[in-house]
Amino acid sequence: MTDQEYLGMIEKLEYILDRKFHGTTAEEKAIYYYFYDYLWLNEDLRLGRYNFHADFISKFLKSLKPYQGKLYRGGYFLLEDLEDNYKIGSEVIWHGFTSASLSEDVAKSFANKADKAGNNFVKTLFLFDSKNAKPVFNLHPLIIGDAKECIFDRDSKFLISDRTSENGLLEIYMKEV
Repeated sequence: MTDQEYLGMIEKLEYILDRKFHGTTAEEKAIYYYFYDYLWLNEDLRLGRYNFHADFISKFLKSLKPYQGKLYRGGYFLLEDLEDNYKIGSEVIWHGFTSASLSEDVAKSFANKADKAGNNFVKTLFLFDSKNAKPVFNLHPLIIGDAKECIFDRDSKFLISDRTSENGLLEIYMKEV
């Protein structure tokens, strides 16, 4: 990490702590941790390892009003995993915290990175019918950027309602249950 990146992170953390948005200091630090170390955090949760930050993040998310409506998440995934785990009518539980965007274009930009991932990966767009995702994009643009991001709490459950594939993009429709 460069000195400039480090100073930028400190500036963002100071903003969170000074603003006192919604949560306790512990919750605020935990949500900051999510934004900058979510890969490690979610890996712990997927592997069933306890991560004390997760409790604070969940508590903070519960304090926010839910977003109800359409959300999008793009990425690239192994075709075998998608075929095995995302069949129409099945339910899936995502053990990690999951971000999704109000913008389909933003989500598709993540899916389009599949070209760099190799032949076994499929461009995938998850289309969510959300009941409880929490909008975090209004906390501060320095923290979130322009992704119009909402976060599903850990252990969110979804019903696979449809799957379509067009122009090399697999679309998986998921209803939060």
